[in-house]
Amino acid sequence: MAKAQLAFISNPAVGNLVPIVEFAVRLTSRDPRLSAAILIVTLPQRPIVSAYVQSCAATAIPGVRFVHLPAVDPPTPDQFLSSIGYISVYIQKLKPLVKQALANLGAESPRVAALFVDMFCTPLADVADELSIPCYLFFASPASFLGFMVHLSESEGQTGSDSGESAYDTELSIPGFVNKVPKGVLPSAVLKGRDGHTWLIHHARRYRELEGIVINTFQELEPFALSSLLRSLSPPVYAIGPVLDLNGPIQWHPNRAQQVAIMQWLDQQPRSRVVFLCFGSMGSLSVPQVREIAAGLEQSGQRFLWSLREPPKGKIHLPTDYSNFNDVLSKDFLERTAEIGLVCGWVPQVTVLAHPAIGGFVSHCGWNSILENLWHGVPIATWPVYAEQQMNAFEMVRELGLAVEIRLDYREGSDLVRAEEVERGVRALMEGDGDVRRKVKEMSKMSQTTGVRCSKRTGRILKLNLRSPCVVSTYYSDEPLDPYLEHGNCTLTGHINPSLIELQHLNYLDLSWNNFSYTKIPEFLGSLSNLVYLNLSRACFAEDIPLRLGNLSNLQYLDLNDFYLQVNNLEWASDLPSLKHLDLSGISVRNAQGWLQSMTMLSSLQFLGLADCHLPKVDPAALQVNFSTSLEFLDLSGNNLGSVIPNWLLNLSSITHLDLSSSFAGGAVSFPTEIINNNKQLAFLGLRHNSMRGELPKNLSNLCHLVALKLGRNDLTRDISAALGNPFSCLQNTLRYLDLEENKISGRLGDEIGYFKNLEYIGLSDNKLTGIPESIGQLSNLEFIDLSKNSIVGPIPESLFQLSSLKQLDLKVNKLTGRIPENIGQLSNLEYIDLWGNSIEGPIPESLPQLSSLKCLDLGHNKLTGRIPKSIGLLSNLVELDLSNNLLERVVTELHLANLTSLTHLDISSNELAVKINPKVVAPFQLYTIRMSNCKVGPQFPTWLRAQRNIGYLDLSNASISGIIPDWFYNISFNIELLDLSSNELSGEISLCNMKCWKRLRQLQAINLGNNQFSGLVPTFLCSMKDMSFLGLHGNAFSGSIPKCLSTMTYLNVLDLSRNKLAGRIPSWIGRMVELRVLNLQFNSFYGEIPMSICKLGYLRVLNLAHNNLSGSIPLCFDNLTTMSDPKYLPETSMSSSLGVEVQMKSITQVYTSAIQYLFSIDLSNNILNGDIPPELTRLCNLENLNLSQNDLWGRIPPEIANLKKLESLDLSINQLSGPIPRSLSELNFLSYLNLSFNQLSGPIPSSAQLSTFTNESYLGNDALCGPPLSKNCSGNHGQSNDIHKQHGDVSEGKDESYALWLYAGIAPGFATGFLGVCCSLYFKHSWRRSFFLWSDKIISQLLVMVEIKLPKVTRKRKMNPIR
Repeated sequence: MAKAQLAFISNPAVGNLVPIVEFAVRLTSRDPRLSAAILIVTLPQRPIVSAYVQSCAATAIPGVRFVHLPAVDPPTPDQFLSSIGYISVYIQKLKPLVKQALANLGAESPRVAALFVDMFCTPLADVADELSIPCYLFFASPASFLGFMVHLSESEGQTGSDSGESAYDTELSIPGFVNKVPKGVLPSAVLKGRDGHTWLIHHARRYRELEGIVINTFQELEPFALSSLLRSLSPPVYAIGPVLDLNGPIQWHPNRAQQVAIMQWLDQQPRSRVVFLCFGSMGSLSVPQVREIAAGLEQSGQRFLWSLREPPKGKIHLPTDYSNFNDVLSKDFLERTAEIGLVCGWVPQVTVLAHPAIGGFVSHCGWNSILENLWHGVPIATWPVYAEQQMNAFEMVRELGLAVEIRLDYREGSDLVRAEEVERGVRALMEGDGDVRRKVKEMSKMSQTTGVRCSKRTGRILKLNLRSPCVVSTYYSDEPLDPYLEHGNCTLTGHINPSLIELQHLNYLDLSWNNFSYTKIPEFLGSLSNLVYLNLSRACFAEDIPLRLGNLSNLQYLDLNDFYLQVNNLEWASDLPSLKHLDLSGISVRNAQGWLQSMTMLSSLQFLGLADCHLPKVDPAALQVNFSTSLEFLDLSGNNLGSVIPNWLLNLSSITHLDLSSSFAGGAVSFPTEIINNNKQLAFLGLRHNSMRGELPKNLSNLCHLVALKLGRNDLTRDISAALGNPFSCLQNTLRYLDLEENKISGRLGDEIGYFKNLEYIGLSDNKLTGIPESIGQLSNLEFIDLSKNSIVGPIPESLFQLSSLKQLDLKVNKLTGRIPENIGQLSNLEYIDLWGNSIEGPIPESLPQLSSLKCLDLGHNKLTGRIPKSIGLLSNLVELDLSNNLLERVVTELHLANLTSLTHLDISSNELAVKINPKVVAPFQLYTIRMSNCKVGPQFPTWLRAQRNIGYLDLSNASISGIIPDWFYNISFNIELLDLSSNELSGEISLCNMKCWKRLRQLQAINLGNNQFSGLVPTFLCSMKDMSFLGLHGNAFSGSIPKCLSTMTYLNVLDLSRNKLAGRIPSWIGRMVELRVLNLQFNSFYGEIPMSICKLGYLRVLNLAHNNLSGSIPLCFDNLTTMSDPKYLPETSMSSSLGVEVQMKSITQVYTSAIQYLFSIDLSNNILNGDIPPELTRLCNLENLNLSQNDLWGRIPPEIANLKKLESLDLSINQLSGPIPRSLSELNFLSYLNLSFNQLSGPIPSSAQLSTFTNESYLGNDALCGPPLSKNCSGNHGQSNDIHKQHGDVSEGKDESYALWLYAGIAPGFATGFLGVCCSLYFKHSWRRSFFLWSDKIISQLLVMVEIKLPKVTRKRKMNPIR
């Protein structure tokens, strides 16, 4: 019984309705838990739809029912200008009826689990949203056209109508197409620019709001278009085609008699000799064009079947059959061609295509027709008529090579296709060289039996290959990676159907790289006794491997490589006597003690992969190991095999591939030179990451077959020249892959490197190399070189740019100087160049645009000057461009971006650049990373960003942008994870988008809007972003209190609300934000006590509550801040922030970014805190900055302050601290800033080497302090100096008194004169007098209030400390 029902709705066009019905039938037939309800939209102008539905209903398809929607008033003529406009408005009118229908369905059992809409029914997504039903798109056109629609919605205006014929000569770069697309093949709705264009954009924008997109295509047919969509489009995309109605209209079309006659005529024709002409359910041609076709057919001499229909009477009507063909065709034509041709009306197209007499198809290129012709292996000649058919034709001819061209850009109103063109196209179709026919036949097999091979004799299935087509291999930065699954949804999901057990003759089964949702491997696979090949790797299986797999005695190939599987032991594998290839890498073997014995029993084994299996150490003395003499491949990397390489691994007689990386990292392992001496046949040797020490072995030169040497991430030493310098080494003739990265290899890479003529990969990063020889230019096969993070000095060698095969060049973080050589443009194959972090000077070479293959260009953090060449915009394959932190200047315009169609990462920050891109220009790329900080981007918010839909990282900080955030910003914010708009002049209230949009911003992880002019309340929509880790709203004018909903942001690491106008108490719920590392609330108006709940923030490292009105004592629980109090705490690498946090330390305000992971700071200054400094504060042993200045703290400085061993800055100034300075203060060896000024401290200042570095400014305002650096002497009686001054100061005092009398005598008349002048002014000027008294009254009132507030406080202090 069905447990869920699916609802489907299509616009009233047979071409859209038929595939969506077939899709529903597929789903319900394959899973009995599902049922389908198809909502039928009918139009009186389209009776063929009603005929089709009646036929389907009459056949009673199991699990599928049809629900007819009532008719609504059709759109009035003023509401549409095109058929697309008519249908779209009509669907809008149906929304209430669809809502009622879905509600009725939902009231029944089973529930409505999803709604599928077609490409023009997106308004109904609102209905689904109101009813909380997930909504999906069923796209009945090709993936390439979906890519075009999405592109159209992102680049509105670029592909619109143009005047003149030149529009048809323009070529466009459109995602999903390999070749540039002529503007003339765009849909008429786009070229005409009427409401059809507007509606296409509207629908395409709605696609992004749906839960998923199902496309009627398949991977083998449109690999590039699908790959483009999978990379760039959200929501997920599923290719589920071909979905076809293979019975066709012969089952339901009303004119059955005519169709029977057509099939009888075909039965009488020779095999593959008839050309079939049909222009679809909505296709018809003018009378002049019909006559040209007739002439061309007759001239070609080919047999033909022609479906000829009369043009419709209105925009939304369908073509009809001619009552008499003599009205359009001459009687002579019909008579002359009676023996070779048949002209008819509507035909059962799919049935005709299946007939063996059909040898070619002149098609309108509707997508359903293309899929049908490919299914039946019939080549086509293209004659598009309407809708997206011109683009389909272009794809079939130019992109896929699966069709012959008659016309690509024909449409209603086009020039006539002359008889000569028709004749030429039909002849090419039927008599051509056969290349197109061959490709179509191959595609036919793929469409019908994707991944399936059957026995030619019995028809039984022998091979089932369902490996995900999205698996790709690539290089990343420094070495080739294993295959990985490209972003996208082209994997199988769910579970394996038990009916698979019925394929008892199956000998090949590949389900790798799919997603079976961590279910168990089915036990019944162990019953497929004929299996020879079984690959279940990377398919998301989990739990225990079924031991019944040990019954597959014929198995020769078994690959279960995955990280979610486990097994108790490996004894079951020893029961597979025929096994030649076994890969169990990644599987957790719980009880693996006997693994070695089990493997040695496989006498035919050639390949053994046991990487990352948690294998234990095997005692080398306890076992005699006799591996198969045929074993050639052994991978034991990533295990824990001890600290000594056992003897049995040193002498494997037939081994050619040996990988022991990350398996002997338990101690200091010496390089096993015996492996080299005993296994000279090795082609691959991997010993990476084993903590091996000592020198590189000299006997490497004995490995005359070695192709790959991977010794990276050890502690190997030796001068590189000594290790590679043997000119007679046979290794020089074979080595292709050299990996010595992250060792301690020193010296200059000498000329001997030039001997290794076959080298393709050099990885020597993170060593101590000092130079690159000119001989490196001799390595003509070199594709990859990584010498980054060394100490290489001097200019870039010119010879590097002789490496014609070079694809990746990484020299970052060295000490390179000079200019980038102009001959860099010779490296035509270069894809990746990284010179980041050097001291390279001069301009960017003008020859860079010659690097047509370049994908990554990183020149950041150098000293480059001049302008960015405009020709850089010609690098159409460029994906990443980083020119940040240089001295580049002048203006960046749209010309710099003109053809960067592949660009996803752009960083030009921290230069002297101004970005002035024409707001009307639509950039040809979709960026993920945009960094333009510290450049002049403003004053307006850059409108060219409006077309960007994939932004994940946006940094426009300090970019001179002013005004408000524009309303369109939310359209580009759906994918943003990090947003930095700080240090601009943005203003107003923050309202990034409406409520519906806020749901889609949940992926936002960091936002910095600090140092702008935003006002209003702290926006509560931020609370919906549960995964956010950084929130910076500092330096604005936000008011009110901290919204309580912030307490739900439990992953927040940084909360910076400083420098605003926030008020109220610091909320106690702040303690729920347990992941907080930084809390900055300084420069606000918070009052009340510091909440005790702050002590629950165990990860807190920076606390800044300065410049508020906080009162009470410092909480005694501060020692619960475990990160600050744990002496074993290590810095968090994940804590580094590129957004920056302001911290005042040593009286200087600094912005900490990546260094924040090392900082521990507490700043409670400029409040009215009182009481003693609690001893608990001195237990925060990691504290580096402590600022308690400008409070009302009293008591003594606790001597336990010496516990703060890492303290660098201490400020206790402007309090009421008393008593002596504790001598333990001198034990703070890292203290570089000290301020104890303006307290009531007394006694001598402790002396120490550290304290002697401070000047008297650290102690000012403490009258009872003495000793250096103060001038006051501490020897003897402290009051003695004053007495001496009194005894010897009589004369001076007399002089001073006389001087004072004359001073006062001068001041008094001046004061009297000024006072009289003021009074006279007030007497004679009424308005001045009124203002003066109002001002005086206000001042007096404020003074009285201050006295009333301060008096109780002073009284309380005197009672508590009467001796002071």
